[in-house]
Amino acid sequence: MQNMQQPDPDENTNVQTEPGDSSDSAVDIDTIISSLNIADTLDDDELQEIGQEVVVGFKADLDSREAWERQTEEWMKLALQITEEKTFPWPKAANVKYPLLTTAALQFGSRAYPSLVPSFDIVKARVIGEDDTMQMTDVASTISTHMSYQILFEMDGWEEDMDKLCLTLPIIGCAFKKTYYSQFKQSNCSELIFPKDLVINYWAKSLETAFRKTHVFWLTPNEIVERQRLGLFKDWEDFEFGAGTDQTRDETSDKVSSQAPPQIEEQTPRRILEQHTFHDLDDDGYMEPYIITVDYETGKVLRMTARFDAKNVEKKADGKTIARIVPNEYFTQFNFIPNPDGGIYGVGFGLLLGSINESANSVLNQLIDAGTLSNMQSGFLSKGLRLGKIGDYKFTPGEWKWVNASLDDLKKGIFPLPVREPSNVLFQLLNMLVSSGKELASISEIMTGKMPGQNTPASTTMATIEQGLKVFTSIYKRIFRSLSKEFQKLYKLNAMYLNTNPSKFAYDRDGVVVSGTISKELYQKAKLKIVPSSDPNMVSETQKLILQSGLQELVPLGHINTEEMTKRSLEMQGQPGISKLMSIQPPGPPPDFQVKMRQLDIEEKKNKTDAMFKAEELQSQSLERLSKVYLNLAQAEAAGQTASVNLLMTQVEALGKEEERHRARVQMALDFANANADRAQAAQQQEAQQNAGTNQGAVGGVA
Repeated sequence: MQNMQQPDPDENTNVQTEPGDSSDSAVDIDTIISSLNIADTLDDDELQEIGQEVVVGFKADLDSREAWERQTEEWMKLALQITEEKTFPWPKAANVKYPLLTTAALQFGSRAYPSLVPSFDIVKARVIGEDDTMQMTDVASTISTHMSYQILFEMDGWEEDMDKLCLTLPIIGCAFKKTYYSQFKQSNCSELIFPKDLVINYWAKSLETAFRKTHVFWLTPNEIVERQRLGLFKDWEDFEFGAGTDQTRDETSDKVSSQAPPQIEEQTPRRILEQHTFHDLDDDGYMEPYIITVDYETGKVLRMTARFDAKNVEKKADGKTIARIVPNEYFTQFNFIPNPDGGIYGVGFGLLLGSINESANSVLNQLIDAGTLSNMQSGFLSKGLRLGKIGDYKFTPGEWKWVNASLDDLKKGIFPLPVREPSNVLFQLLNMLVSSGKELASISEIMTGKMPGQNTPASTTMATIEQGLKVFTSIYKRIFRSLSKEFQKLYKLNAMYLNTNPSKFAYDRDGVVVSGTISKELYQKAKLKIVPSSDPNMVSETQKLILQSGLQELVPLGHINTEEMTKRSLEMQGQPGISKLMSIQPPGPPPDFQVKMRQLDIEEKKNKTDAMFKAEELQSQSLERLSKVYLNLAQAEAAGQTASVNLLMTQVEALGKEEERHRARVQMALDFANANADRAQAAQQQEAQQNAGTNQGAVGGVA
């Protein structure tokens, strides 16, 4: 995504732009960027033509996804358990909906929501590149805390929208988020948009490269007048409200919920199209990206704003002709499963389980209808049978009725229809369909919370749960990627719209006060990648418990730092105020490091060479740097800065290897010196022995 300088097109704001070279076209490009509503500067005929293009393009995109909309309607009926009166095989026949799709959606939502949206730390900032001074690591920690605070306390409805997304995403297969800065609320906004309200050509390659994206929403006449008086919408003199109001406000919802459309009244909402598209407004032969807001019924343009800023405009060498414009992207797509046929909309359990669910419904209703026929028998009565009166005979339990016919006459005059009891084959078929659907959706009994058999080993149960979560893990990773894109948009909005002067923020996190100081400059100078704090590979509390149990099993080996293990266990449990719970004290240097430091005080040995002095000097420098890093590590661990601790541990490892190399050189020089000394001593001994032999010979000669 590019620079998100352009705020929400439906908010009142002044956009700051950068000066640039203007072309000789009909409309200056810088004027287009800085205009609050370009529609106020265009004549009515041109606006009417633009409005018709928007409506025609919108209808073309609707036609391209017509089959997908029909399927979505059926999926929603299955998920919502909507029942319709049946006339076959007889009026008001059984019409039970087996909750296979509903169970799959609820199971996914109940797991995904708490895993993707933890209680406190939602956002995590990662440093891009090297950070020797650890400054960026501290900045990343501050930005992570601030963005989590924004999402939880400043962006109204964000967490609620994520709850809705986790429930509807497995049914339909995709959802969208619209991220922008609201001048009215003075805060970032990231709203959930259902796919029926964001119309894109079904065969578009991707959300970012689609030529048109139309956000459909509804405004009452009073809300339209309000925006006209604020200068956001163009005030058309012939714009009238009333009987012509669009009556198809939400056709899909009306069909799914079986509710009648709203009655037409003065304040009935009107359908508004906000289309993110391209149009050649400056007549230079190149179409620029715009956001055009149109009233669907009349086709009148209410607003038109640039979907780019000066930084995104690339010009040719002459400095006048536009070569390329990169549009700002407001939308983020969340896919459940990518569409295998190449369509823009993702695939959910609605498509995967829809046919199985329909078949299960048919078999179940046939069993119920067969039971009804078997319990409520019918047949033929002979006209020659004398019962006393003609009509229906109703019996209550324990009642006997008198008739004017003998028992043989009754047996001959009454012929019940031959009806079989519910078929056991159909019942087995129903079980097979339900089992297949559960296997596809990974909602087996053990995954829905039912206890396994009494003799099932714990390891087997854990392995079964892990395999059952494989499907969910892949889906979580897709949502994780989409959340990263959304958070990156929010990060860039903060870099443009936060206060220049540093401001403090603080909030209570279950009794632990979290605070910090933030500013626009802090966001602008940092090169960070913003991702969710949740681990996409950890989709259940069970997996976290297994990992924690594995750490505890390694403690008896004596190689595990118990304080670090306790800290990680508390982090897995989501406990706030870990540093206060553990009362971690800054650790001192390890024993082996102290031994190395004492080695510097050893008295110089004899026969040292120049190479040995140089090696000892380099070793001393390495130990000094290592001492400083250990001090920073102790402070970071005391402050609970996990990112800083991890990076410092890497530096400790690197400096330790460097010191080992210098120590090896010192030892090599010492060995060389000792070897020279040994050779000199051996030579002296040999010379002494030779001298002794010579003297002995001389003495013998004299004798």
